[in-house]
Amino acid sequence: MKILYVASNPQANATLLAENEITELQSAAIYGRGRRMDFLFLPALPYEELETHIWNYRPDIVHISAHGDKEQLTITSSSRQNIGLPASALNTLLAPAPPKLVYLNACDSADIAKGICDTVRYAIGTTAPITNFAARKGAIAFYRAIGQGRTLRSAFESSRSTVEVLSSAGGSKVETILFPENGIEDDAVLHEPTRIVAHFESHDFKLNKHGVAKLEIGVAGCPDQVRQVVFCTDDETFIEDDSELETSLCSVNLGYAWKGEFWLDEVWQTFGDMRIFALLISANGEHVSVSSTVCDALEEFYQVYFGSKAALSPELIEVIATLRSEDGARLSANRRRGLTTPQNSPTRIKKRRAATSKT
Repeated sequence: MKILYVASNPQANATLLAENEITELQSAAIYGRGRRMDFLFLPALPYEELETHIWNYRPDIVHISAHGDKEQLTITSSSRQNIGLPASALNTLLAPAPPKLVYLNACDSADIAKGICDTVRYAIGTTAPITNFAARKGAIAFYRAIGQGRTLRSAFESSRSTVEVLSSAGGSKVETILFPENGIEDDAVLHEPTRIVAHFESHDFKLNKHGVAKLEIGVAGCPDQVRQVVFCTDDETFIEDDSELETSLCSVNLGYAWKGEFWLDEVWQTFGDMRIFALLISANGEHVSVSSTVCDALEEFYQVYFGSKAALSPELIEVIATLRSEDGARLSANRRRGLTTPQNSPTRIKKRRAATSKT
């Protein structure tokens, strides 16, 4: 996800702490889950260059940190003149390459945010003057939640609550509003983080007579340029005496992501939980690495497949719990209750699928 950050500090009112906001937003991007959010920071961009940068960068989000009032934002030109930017002018700037969302981190910007919703799908603004500290922390809360893969509504609520609490502590009441107010889908997600997912073969939520589960392993939220994925585990029960380590512990797939998903063309069989790692290699030379466990990957898949984690069936919950209890630990409560130990458990194996890759 690409975010264009624009800050404008009129010469007569040098109170915006853009440097602090940039630093904190960079931290939120770095520590996001899986695929990072790419910020393009332009803290002194003049008005006449704004449209060009939006067109060239094609951001998913345009974030504007500026002074403002109910009628307009105040930004500067290359000659350091203050320029008033009403909703109509902002619509004109955004129309050639409209982002998904515009975040107006400015005082009294709610009416402007509402006024650009004919051009952009979502917009965020405030209903009153807001302190720099509250505005900055509200934005950080929003982007941190977006980076975690949470819904737009959930991310906004985190931001709204942060602004409300910090503003009230300073003796003022500020409300942030997400527009359109009644048109936000509950499941709308702006950023899908890269993550490992898994499901039972044919969605058969049962272990075989040996207590083994047959699983299909994949990655969701793949960047479009991914051409190769290396899956591996550090579970030594996969190691076979007559095979090289890379053969026993790794599976390599070449291909293309389909709708952001990349699946192995072989089934992994396991009697319990274990760690899984994936290295995604893109055609442009970039790479992303992610990690998970079998049980977390199963929950990641099925909470989307069924609509929510609460919708998981008792049968599925039980089999995931069984796998999780067989995690190889020797001192856990499960071991002390006499469950299967790693020494006498069936070997975990990978089985090549006859079918071609899903990618």
